[in-house]
Amino acid sequence: MTNEDKFLLDEYTDYCNRNNINIKSIGIAQLMIESSHATSELYTKHHNPFGIKYTENADYKATYNTSEFYDGKEVECKADLAGYYDLNGCFDDYRRITHADKIHDFATYLDYLNEIGYATNPAYIRLILDVINDYNLTEYDGVVMNNDSLFDELDEIIDKLAHKVINGDFGNGDDRKRALGGYYTIIQNRVNELLK
Repeated sequence: MTNEDKFLLDEYTDYCNRNNINIKSIGIAQLMIESSHATSELYTKHHNPFGIKYTENADYKATYNTSEFYDGKEVECKADLAGYYDLNGCFDDYRRITHADKIHDFATYLDYLNEIGYATNPAYIRLILDVINDYNLTEYDGVVMNNDSLFDELDEIIDKLAHKVINGDFGNGDDRKRALGGYYTIIQNRVNELLK
């Protein structure tokens, strides 16, 4: 972990403590991923280490080239991302988007990130779990989890969503793809496995 990572992690941890966010590891992992270990220009210049897309809640708009996944394929595009005058503004927006102060269960947090389509990368949740494991970030939650339990939780989320697909909750064809966003491929693969 770099010194820049540690500074950002300390800032976010302090913010979490002040705002009753109990599960810190997921947000910390996202900070590390989205800010390229606290080195991205979006973070250093625009105080947006979470890679949050622009909405009216941001202080201003910052347009960048980025990669998004559509139908399982990575596409280079321009995106309007959020700019903030300080980190607290970004942290407030992240808390608003993710309900991090209202979620007290690890699996529910990951499930909610998936549900709101936080990222289009179909491997995003797995990437979060890998970073949590690599840096033992669950220690910030006051618990120690091993790799098996983290990946079991991911599998539970995928299974839960796959069963919802089978029950018709996400429609068919393009409607299903839109509803599942970047997670369509991984969830549809599980649906196919369950229906064999």
